Amino acid sequence: MLSVQLKDVLIWLWPVWACITGYLLWRVARLKRDMKASNHHLELALAGTKVGFWDWSVDSDRVIRNRGYAKLLGLAEGTVTDHLIIESQLIHPEDIPRLKTGLEEYLAGTRDSYEVAYRLMDSSGQWRWVLDRGVIVERDSNNRPLRIIGITVDIHDQKVTEFRLQELSYTDPVTGLYNRTYFNKAVQELDRADALPLSIIMGDLNGLKLTNDTFGHAAGDDLLIAMADVLRANCRKTDIITRWGGDEFAIILPNTGEQEALAVCDRIRAACEGIHDQPIRLSIALGVATRRTLAEPLREIVRSAEAWMYQHKLAESDDAMNTLVASIKEVLDAKYEDGLERGARQEKLALRLGRALGLRSRELEELALLARMHDVGHVMTPEEVLQADTRSFEDEQIFRQHVESGYRVARAIPQLRPIAETILAHHEHWDGSGYPRGLAGTDIPLNARIIAIVDAFDNLVQEFTELGPLSRAEALKEIARHAGTKFDPRLVAVFTELMEENAHQKRPQSPAV
Repeated sequence: MLSVQLKDVLIWLWPVWACITGYLLWRVARLKRDMKASNHHLELALAGTKVGFWDWSVDSDRVIRNRGYAKLLGLAEGTVTDHLIIESQLIHPEDIPRLKTGLEEYLAGTRDSYEVAYRLMDSSGQWRWVLDRGVIVERDSNNRPLRIIGITVDIHDQKVTEFRLQELSYTDPVTGLYNRTYFNKAVQELDRADALPLSIIMGDLNGLKLTNDTFGHAAGDDLLIAMADVLRANCRKTDIITRWGGDEFAIILPNTGEQEALAVCDRIRAACEGIHDQPIRLSIALGVATRRTLAEPLREIVRSAEAWMYQHKLAESDDAMNTLVASIKEVLDAKYEDGLERGARQEKLALRLGRALGLRSRELEELALLARMHDVGHVMTPEEVLQADTRSFEDEQIFRQHVESGYRVARAIPQLRPIAETILAHHEHWDGSGYPRGLAGTDIPLNARIIAIVDAFDNLVQEFTELGPLSRAEALKEIARHAGTKFDPRLVAVFTELMEENAHQKRPQSPAV
């Protein structure tokens, strides 16, 4: 009886089972069709982009790649390996460890996502940067990854731009050398045994501030560029040359002992001596330190090289300053057609007047220096302004700047510092109508008052005025005309007496009758 009832139930359930089975088969077919359509849509979406789609079966180690992957590299369809890309010849050898580590850490669960940038070789043999992104889509009962799908995107243009921006952030814009930021990065990267011995050269360029103050920042930049060129020419390609900052340079020399580094310093100094196209002679103080073992902290090596550099800077400072003064004097003399003779003439006249006024030897020494260097600020005055017979208002303002420029130069050089104030005041007038501060009377330093008369007289008897060269007598009359306005009247009287006395001494005597 029971079996008959069970049979009736089964007969009654059969249509239900058939319907359920049919529906399930229909759903499977629909899902397959939808999946195929989705894949087709994905293919269409990726077809116009530089994106490759891949599907990796971890157990079989097989990778299915779409047509876009080959297109990404300009390769024929079907020519890309069906194994992991790290097993192919397409990947850059340097990038294999990074890609392998990223994949292994993601599979092991120690990394939340898989995203790695690396280089692949395209059909032209060039390396192109791409980015892999993948996700685990299937695991086994033990939660081990079975399948990963992902995309490979062309990021070459972005990467090149990124490197360019990074390069700019590591580059000094004036010299084109690496900057201090890159120096610090490079030092950290070379903190390893295979870089030993590692030498550091620190250098301090002489005269940069003076060049900026005297000739302008464009000339200072030219000096920096000239120094950078010398460093490049005398270092190896493996050496890292940096502008440490301001007027300082730093060079990292891997696998270089102290004697080799000292030889590099000698080459740099010799090369500087051969440069003659800069307004200030090229010279640099150098210091060296060498790391022989990893036990020596690199920061101490840098400090040691810097300390040695400053020690050399101090020892060489007098010679460097003398060289700078000589360089400036050469430029100043070249500004005038008879520069050397002009300085000698004015020095002679100034000393005669100074002695007549009873100046002491120290004051006479400063007066002689002032006679030759009072126009030092003219090294910055444009030739067309300096040599013009007549000047516009604007040109006159440029011309007048030479007293302040000369003051700054003199303040920067110990040898010229004692005459800085008199340089600033040598265009002041006795009545207060001069420049730059409008000083009057005895507020104007005595040596500045002397040079004002001497300079004016020399210009009058030479070809430096719109009147042309005057005779000695005419020049003295012109000086006397401005006594009490431009010039100290007492000094004018003494100067006139000296010049007339000198003329009388040189006048030939009448023959005896």
